[in-house]
Amino acid sequence: MTSADSKTVLGWLKAAGEDSRLRLLGLCAQQEMSVSDLAEALRQSETRVSRHLKILCEAGLLERLRQGQWVPFRKRAPYWIWHPQTPDHRPLLIQKIE
Repeated sequence: MTSADSKTVLGWLKAAGEDSRLRLLGLCAQQEMSVSDLAEALRQSETRVSRHLKILCEAGLLERLRQGQWVPFRKRAPYWIWHPQTPDHRPLLIQKIE
């Protein structure tokens, strides 16, 4: 693993290192969801969820799509996958291997 790869993985881990963001990753891995849908699912304000989503997008774990008035978020493949068999049902981060 190169130094640049290490920094990328470290950035992913820092971004995902908070419980709400882990839950957001899991939800977005299952389907595209809007801020309001995610806020309702997490029982948090849209403002708070938007801040979490910004961190996850900047780390490259999620991507923001604009579809008219609706702005869904979804996982960015192939950098990480959702593995529902993890004991706590949290996202499992993997390194892309070429």
